[in-house]
Amino acid sequence: MNKATTEKYVQALYECFFQGSRPGLAKVLDQLMAYQALDAATVVEYAILRVLDHSYHYGDSVAGLMEMAIRKNKEWALVNGNNNPLVQSIIQSGSMDLYECYTEEVEGLTKEWYSALLMNLAQTNRLVLSQYDLILLSRDFNSGLQEGAFRRIHEEDYQELFLATQRYNRMVGIYKLIVRVNGIVNGNKE
Repeated sequence: MNKATTEKYVQALYECFFQGSRPGLAKVLDQLMAYQALDAATVVEYAILRVLDHSYHYGDSVAGLMEMAIRKNKEWALVNGNNNPLVQSIIQSGSMDLYECYTEEVEGLTKEWYSALLMNLAQTNRLVLSQYDLILLSRDFNSGLQEGAFRRIHEEDYQELFLATQRYNRMVGIYKLIVRVNGIVNGNKE
C-alpha cells in the first residue's frame, strides 16, 4: 500500500471515529480487508495514534477501534510477530486501554511475547525520557498570573500546555505498562 492510500484510510478512520460512526469504521475496515494484513494493521495503528495525538483521554474509546479491527481480522493482530503494528500503537502511546483491549482479544499470548513487549517498552521509555526537557512556568510559558483561586494562561500557551500534558500521560502510561508486563514476566498473575 502506498503512502497516499495509507493516508486516505487513516484519515477516513480518524473522521469516522470523531463523528462517532461505528458503521463508518466498519465500512473502512471492510475496505482494508482487500489489503495485506501488515498494511491494514499499519493503517489501524496510524489511525489510533492520530486520535491519541488529538487527545489522550480518547484511549478507552479508541480501544473500541482496535477491538473492531481485531475482530474483523485476527491476522491483523498477529502479523509481523513482536513488531505487530497494533502492539506498536500500545507501545508508542503508553495506553493501558489499548493494552487491555489487545490482551483480551488475542488469545495464546506467551511469556516470550510478554518478555519481548517488556523489552520494547523499556527501550521506548528510555527514548521518550531522553527526548523531553523539564518545562518551567517562567521559562516555557508567557503567563501564569494568579487571579483569585485560578491561574490565567495566555492563549498561545494552551498548545504547549496540551502537549506537555500529552507527553506526561504517555510517560505515566508507559511506566504503568512496564510494571504490569514486568509482573507477568516474573510470574505474577495479571
